Amino acid sequence: MVAILASLALVAAVVVFVDPIDGTQAAPTVTSTGAGAKDTTDIELPPGVMTYDQAKAKGTLDEYDFGDRCDPDTGTLALPLAPQQNCFAKFTGDNGGETTPGVTADEIKVVAYLNQPGDPILEFIYGQIGLKTKPG
Repeated sequence: MVAILASLALVAAVVVFVDPIDGTQAAPTVTSTGAGAKDTTDIELPPGVMTYDQAKAKGTLDEYDFGDRCDPDTGTLALPLAPQQNCFAKFTGDNGGETTPGVTADEIKVVAYLNQPGDPILEFIYGQIGLKTKPG
């Protein structure tokens, strides 16, 4: 069981810290600002993707539709989230369509694992780090 947990920790570390494209160690590309939002003015994004910060820095806010979900005073989502998430302009163009199971041109299926009360595996894992499982 310890070997399995060690393997899972190693895989998690690789997933977080290694760039899947070229195998190099990933470097942080954003810095924290204010209430937890990230400064996105220097991030290179794919064509057709624009953040509120980038549009504001370029003076092109009027060219993009950030929708009602964006708080124009802060440039972050108008939701009670912590940390606050930056607004992105509504995407237009070809999104690649059906790219993987659960992804179509119109929707993405999201699955959330909800543990069962008293899950022995989670109790073991959480117990190793001094936490108790949350009630399911």
